[in-house]
Amino acid sequence: MKRAAQLIVVILIIGGLVSNCLAQDEENLFDGLWRTERGSIVKMDGNQGVFVFTPVKSWKGYINRVVIKNIRQKDDKWIAEEFIVPDGKGLWTEVEWELQGNRIIRHVLFQGKSVASYYERTELHRPHNVDFGFMSYHFDYEEDVPSPLKSKEEGWLPGFYLGYTYKKKDDLYTRLFMEYTNADTDYDGTTQPPEAMPIVDTTDNVFFRLEWDVGYAFDSGEKSSLTPYIGYGYRYWKRGLGGPSPFDEEYTWHYFPVGIRADFELSGKWNIGANVAMRFMFGGKMRAFLSQIDSSASDFKVDLGDTTGWFAEIPVRYRFSDAWSCVGTPWYEYSEIGKSNQVYVISPGNSLRLWHEPASTTHQYGINVGLAYSF
Repeated sequence: MKRAAQLIVVILIIGGLVSNCLAQDEENLFDGLWRTERGSIVKMDGNQGVFVFTPVKSWKGYINRVVIKNIRQKDDKWIAEEFIVPDGKGLWTEVEWELQGNRIIRHVLFQGKSVASYYERTELHRPHNVDFGFMSYHFDYEEDVPSPLKSKEEGWLPGFYLGYTYKKKDDLYTRLFMEYTNADTDYDGTTQPPEAMPIVDTTDNVFFRLEWDVGYAFDSGEKSSLTPYIGYGYRYWKRGLGGPSPFDEEYTWHYFPVGIRADFELSGKWNIGANVAMRFMFGGKMRAFLSQIDSSASDFKVDLGDTTGWFAEIPVRYRFSDAWSCVGTPWYEYSEIGKSNQVYVISPGNSLRLWHEPASTTHQYGINVGLAYSF
């Protein structure tokens, strides 16, 4: 019931975020930032535009002033009133617009002649990005043990994430990211040999991941970038096993991610990316708290075997304001844990036994949905 309630809450929150983002898509065709031929930038909102940036000295006095108003459609074109400054004198005049993809072709009647120019959709570059939201993912863990022994964990889990990214074309790239989950999985396994009795129960889990990446964002086109990166990651898993003799296990390990990400701007509002990375595990430990079963038993710690996993994701971003975006990211992760060393342990019942942590494989896939703030 606990896991079902958590999943229902996460699904409702994700549904609300998605609905809000889709609702934002009903904005005016011209909403957003537009650059003139001379490099000035106008922010369109509704049926007016405000001057927000210019490299032209004579226009700097008009920053934050309305320079476009009363935008309305006429047949297959639009008419707008624009503030222009011919011969140093400002005046309002009607301008005919024709929308062609990410450009507005402008036809201005000046001194009896039609003069053509354009606005081009653009954005004020905001290299800093903070993103946060909720996760819903499937967790499938299985230990490599000989039959009839068995140890599996499976279930759909809720979680949340928080990240910070600095990314600018032809500049250094960095990303700091964390995930946290506290939820139950379904355990399907057996007791330890020689009994090997079947157990079906619930495991209480805490999962935590922290990763820091550093790379370089290469300009691969007008609307794309390619970013190879390396980094450092840390994983933690507290596994609260149930059954007739409940006890906790704690897994920790480190890893080096080596990956590449690509980002593509589909339009002024939509962006899609792809991120693939290998993860090279090292320094893994597992600690079992057998004293929770029997105070005469000894807790123990083993070194986990180093292995290699991989990760892939496809983030899709919709920008609904200058600074805010909705982000949906389907993802998949494959990971392994290698067999540990063996240690002698005083087991419950005060018997001396040789213990080790078997090798295991984990498949995870899901979706992250949240908000991102750029500055």
